[in-house]
Amino acid sequence: MLLPYLDEKERAKHRLAEAVAKEDFEEAARIQGAKSRRQIVEEEMDEAVARQDFGEAARLKKVLEEMTERRADPTQDEGSYDPYLDADDWYKPAR
Repeated sequence: MLLPYLDEKERAKHRLAEAVAKEDFEEAARIQGAKSRRQIVEEEMDEAVARQDFGEAARLKKVLEEMTERRADPTQDEGSYDPYLDADDWYKPAR
């Protein structure tokens, strides 16, 4: 299956949909509560676009891009690999 190759957000959406389809609401709640910082920022960006707050969406897009640049592998779940592989915030400052 392609699931391991998807971005963490898409993988979480798929796992959440599967849990809801199986009526495993405890698992659905766990998945919903285990969002990474990147997922939260991406959802906030999507919400800003939906509200047509394009200035905020642009700011969040920049934050998301910076967070993605720091990740060794943005497709993997946060914490599923050695965090020392990611660049520290001080090492890759915002441009």
